[in-house]
This record gives sequence, structure tokens and C-alpha cells, in this order.
Amino acid sequence: MRVLQTWWRSLVWVSRDNPPHLVEAVMLGMALITLGLWWVQQTWTYIPLFSSYSIGAIALILVRETITPSHYARFNRVIALLALMLLLAGLGAYCTRVWPV
Repeated sequence: MRVLQTWWRSLVWVSRDNPPHLVEAVMLGMALITLGLWWVQQTWTYIPLFSSYSIGAIALILVRETITPSHYARFNRVIALLALMLLLAGLGAYCTRVWPV
């Protein structure tokens, strides 16, 4: 029970201290859940949902770092752009494999 209380208090603290981080974490968590569902069921309907959550989280990171840069702003931007490129490349590869022209 103490672990749940500690977890809840830290969640409340993060939501008060830095709400964009909480939104990013929720979006990335939902992206991981939909990716797991896709891995199990292998239906294409989870792919657009996963990609929209991921692109939304990447956009939030880039906007947050533009508005209020942190100490690692350049590193965060590079990693976010790299993740976006890998996501789009992976989606392109998946779409060409599933729907050949």
C-alpha cells in the first residue's frame, strides 16, 4: 500500500510541477499500450493510433523545448527528430510491406 501511495504522490507532484511532462508520459504510455496490442493482434488499426500518439508526444517535446529550453534542449531536440524520422521510416516500410502497389 505504501508503494501505491508513493506512486500517487509522485504523480500528483509531477502534474503540479510540470504538466507537459505528464502529458508526454501519458501519450507515450498509450503509444506503448497500442504497440503492444498491435504486436499481439497484428491488425493494422492499431498502427495509426500508435503513430498519432507517438507523433503527438514528439511534437509536445519539440514545442516544450522551443518555448522553455532545458539544460539538454539540443540533445532532446535531436533525439525527438531522430525518433520522428525512425517512426516515419518504420511506418513507410510497414505500409509498403502490407499494401504493395
